[in-house]
Amino acid sequence: MGAKNGVGPIARAAVALTMLVSATDAGAGQPDCWGKWHLELARPAPEKEAWLSPGSWCRGATLPRAVDLEVRRSASATPSMTGAPLAPSDVLVGAGTCTFAFSGTESHVPPNFELTVEVTAKDSKVQGSARCAEKTPAAGGGTGVTVSVAVNGSVTGEAAAAPVDTRALVASVTRACARHDADALWGLSTPRFQAVAGERAQQIRAAVPPAELRRLYGFHGKPEAFTGLNFLRHAVESAEPAENPCADAARWKIDETRELPDERTVAVKRPDGTLFGLTFVRGPRGWKLDQLSKSLPPKR
Repeated sequence: MGAKNGVGPIARAAVALTMLVSATDAGAGQPDCWGKWHLELARPAPEKEAWLSPGSWCRGATLPRAVDLEVRRSASATPSMTGAPLAPSDVLVGAGTCTFAFSGTESHVPPNFELTVEVTAKDSKVQGSARCAEKTPAAGGGTGVTVSVAVNGSVTGEAAAAPVDTRALVASVTRACARHDADALWGLSTPRFQAVAGERAQQIRAAVPPAELRRLYGFHGKPEAFTGLNFLRHAVESAEPAENPCADAARWKIDETRELPDERTVAVKRPDGTLFGLTFVRGPRGWKLDQLSKSLPPKR
């Protein structure tokens, strides 16, 4: 494949998949959001309630004043998130903050409402704010009103982390790769992994005409719909070993492992002796694939 239309360099760089940033900063500056949380929400101020509809769930009369949450690790790498009277639908780790999102029936939040609580914790004391959004569906989109309230509370850290089987993590990636199953690989990966794949897809969309997108990547939709997942699907099907991060997956062998509290980096050897790294990090949703590194020359 030549470099006509700027395709060559992007295609080759894409599937080497130096996915995501260096593993050395995988959790830098980020808090530990595991444990038991007790969150107390203030009532919306009267002037803020005036923005809401009369029967809004975000009003002080119906918005829960206290929420108890527990986010636990598990040996299966799938976290358990429970709560009363609300259960989190997602937990996001940011720069010094933990953000709990509540939406949908499983969170016990009414339709057309969302609650987001962003907090920081110091010495078991919790402070932050909550945003309750009231959405009004409408043709061609929708409108909404959001009110914010203060949040205080406490947190008790997780007593002990469940053990992780590094070989099981590698095996899950190996199985997905051996089947050329990009969708399964996507589900095993971190948001940062997915974000970098999305950036690769964006580069390709900008450089490749629609006709070439179909010819080179087998994508027949609108160019703007070519996503990071579409890019990964093409990569794992490539017949070129240098362009396929899953090349020879059925014959991968673990060479050595570096273990940190919330990170595992595994050196994997291909049949030709080349080495590459799989980096897994632990987050609110368990252990996820964070990086597939470039191949290194065989050891001497």
